[in-house]
Amino acid sequence: MARLTYPKLLKLIERRPPGAVFFLYGDEEYLREEAATRVIDAYVEASTRDFNFDHLYGSDVTAEHLASLLATPPMMAEYRVIALRDAQGLSNRAREVVEAVSAQVPAGLILVVTAAIPQASKAKFYSNLQKSAVSVEFASVDAMDLPGWLVTHARDANGLDLEIDAARALASAIGSQLGVLASELEKLAS
Repeated sequence: MARLTYPKLLKLIERRPPGAVFFLYGDEEYLREEAATRVIDAYVEASTRDFNFDHLYGSDVTAEHLASLLATPPMMAEYRVIALRDAQGLSNRAREVVEAVSAQVPAGLILVVTAAIPQASKAKFYSNLQKSAVSVEFASVDAMDLPGWLVTHARDANGLDLEIDAARALASAIGSQLGVLASELEKLAS
């Protein structure tokens, strides 16, 4: 399908394609999980969430259970959403199930697959998903880009006007884990 940037992914989910597999991968867990949440929230209706949303982990799901969930149509809603986190833990058979669905996505199914692709992995599963799914890579944010990310995130998520020097100091004191930095910004905002 297409490799997108995070901003383009957000624009795509505003249009809500009728059925899609979203492959969100990379080393930056905070942004990857934030994107997964945004996709899920765009498609899951609060009133039918219990019927139409399943949250799975790759190491915990069998191929048979996954295939059954993927074949279940939405109930009293337009979409059925399945979040499959940590796809690097999937068995080979479960990976085949995901690849088959990704190649021909039924209308009404939204599958959100997240993974931290292991270093030097030669598994074709990841490259196949990158080709057949809506794919977004979340690489680690470079240390030079952290202050800019902090300023933007402080403004957009917390309504804070963070000076660039303060952002540099915060990044220097706390480190480069975006989840920790975002948590500290929330504390500053409250």
